[in-house]
Amino acid sequence: LVLDVDRALDRIFAAASQPEPRAVRAPQRAAAAPRQAEIRERVLVSFEADREEYAVPIASVREIVALPAAVSRVPHARSHVLGVVTLRDRLVPLVSARALLGLPPEPPGQRAKVLVLSVEGEATVGLVVDQPREILRVHEDAVEPMPALLARDISGDIEGICRLDGGRRLGSVISP
Repeated sequence: LVLDVDRALDRIFAAASQPEPRAVRAPQRAAAAPRQAEIRERVLVSFEADREEYAVPIASVREIVALPAAVSRVPHARSHVLGVVTLRDRLVPLVSARALLGLPPEPPGQRAKVLVLSVEGEATVGLVVDQPREILRVHEDAVEPMPALLARDISGDIEGICRLDGGRRLGSVISP
């Protein structure tokens, strides 16, 4: 599974720029009212880790690939660093989303996926997740900052909490 970010963004913005059909022509005063396109949205790629939902900004996602069978371990690396792989003639460090988030390790035999992310400009890192879910378009007001009580404990890894499906689902938005 490979996500072509440029193509996905082109489709999203093309759909957003198309005018909605109207049966009755609106009076000219209505033109001064804010347009639907002016509502700020976030486009996110959601994924699962330990049956919880998380998301990263789509602008950070280069592609989604299967976890390679051969991962070269790095001596003296932190516990969340799984190793490095070669992907498209580049070395890509792999980081476990579960370990970063303080979740239990992956069960044996699970078929993990890798979200290849751009971080800090040209740097690339592979975030190993249980399962990618979907591309989300959420209104800016559906993403709330972390509550102050929790924000102290996570040191900026999570940008906020996203309310999905009218608040029936919650997803943490991770800062790349």
